[in-house]
Amino acid sequence: MLQSNKIIVKKEHILIFLIIIIAFSSRLIFLFSESLWPDEALYLFISENLSNNPLNLTDDSGEIFTKNPPLFMYILSLIFYFFDANTIVSSRLFVMLSDLCTIFIIYLIGKKLFGTTTGIIAACFTAINPLHVWISSRILIDILLTLFIYLSLYMLICNKKINFYFFSILGIFTKYNALPLLTIPVLVKINVKYFIYLYLFLFLSLLAFSSFGNINIFNNEIISYYSGFIQIPDLKQMFIEINFFLHPLIIILFIAGFAFVLKRKDFSAIFHWLLLFSIIRFFLPWIAFRISRYSLPLYPAILLYSAHGLIFSMETIKKKLQNKNLLINIIFISIFISICLIYLHRGYIVTAVNNDTFIGYKDAACFLNEQTKTKTKTKTLLTSSPRQMKFFAKNYIVYNLHENWSPEKVYEYVKEKNIHFLVIDKWSPHQPSWCLKYPFHNKGFKWRYNNKYVCIYEFPHE
Repeated sequence: MLQSNKIIVKKEHILIFLIIIIAFSSRLIFLFSESLWPDEALYLFISENLSNNPLNLTDDSGEIFTKNPPLFMYILSLIFYFFDANTIVSSRLFVMLSDLCTIFIIYLIGKKLFGTTTGIIAACFTAINPLHVWISSRILIDILLTLFIYLSLYMLICNKKINFYFFSILGIFTKYNALPLLTIPVLVKINVKYFIYLYLFLFLSLLAFSSFGNINIFNNEIISYYSGFIQIPDLKQMFIEINFFLHPLIIILFIAGFAFVLKRKDFSAIFHWLLLFSIIRFFLPWIAFRISRYSLPLYPAILLYSAHGLIFSMETIKKKLQNKNLLINIIFISIFISICLIYLHRGYIVTAVNNDTFIGYKDAACFLNEQTKTKTKTKTLLTSSPRQMKFFAKNYIVYNLHENWSPEKVYEYVKEKNIHFLVIDKWSPHQPSWCLKYPFHNKGFKWRYNNKYVCIYEFPHE
């Protein structure tokens, strides 16, 4: 018996090891991508400042950065300090490894709540889920946040309260979205009737608040900034995101798993996190393929319940149709393989397509940096991608080209601020739509550089 248990343990460990290897391989191919989103450039810029001065928490505009807590940037600052030559690759690798840790934690949670098989399948779903694959190839806060959230939930499930609060605080210091974690220890002890009322009250409160639209009821810039995220959801965008990143098969399995949990009244910390953050996420902005990462803290719980739904449904049907076990196994294995193949394909496609966007800034900045070597005078540039250009072209004063500006406004601003270079790129959603085809040479601008994605014009001041 002991030898049999050892064999089972070994098989279990081998499967998890293989899942993590597959997860790492699916992400590793994007490790050296040149693509850099505006938020990534911002975090890297702040982190570089912190690596030189731990108190210098200023963003690309020179203001103190308060939109997110600083833990993620402080961790990246250590990467700048120790791996200065390969900071982008090293930072991306750190995010990928954080996601691999989340996969292992989901396995442990699934094993603890529903058994080893469910834990392995939940880990597999998380490892190849398109949103996880995509966002873990980016230098963004959300992957580390998700890791801390599920580490804290696992500690609560294991009844390790001190560890729960430790990882919860780390999560809060990473992103404010982790704040609801602090309510979970109370919610798991509340009677069913009362927590239903609490969730209903939260939903109705957010619905009422979001109905105010853009009315600024707070005379505070920071509070108004965060309250602006609470919106009536765009159901079309919500459907597009859920359909692509989760898939209808996963949703069906999730409903089955959730129903089984309700039937058993198994109201664990994962159950309460799922309900609590689902309500909050419902009222956050929905723009598929742009801010889908806002949903990331929900996905491991959804995938865990889907794995439970798959296994429990199969076992339930087997009990009712005992002479059809082979057929039932074939059907459910086919469902599992179908989900895996769909996820692997979608994860690669969405990550590959997005890694071909927001490129060309580094090469353009190399040209700009060459211009500062011959002349000591401080150079200035105008762009709709100020974060990327500020990170790569550190010797320049960078001004923001606003979306609603006209050609005349740009010309006036260039003369007023004595701007030397105008940087037009293919990617920025905030760039005036007329910029890409506008004949700037008619306004006195001189073409200096073009790499298919970024074009640079110089304005010769007298």
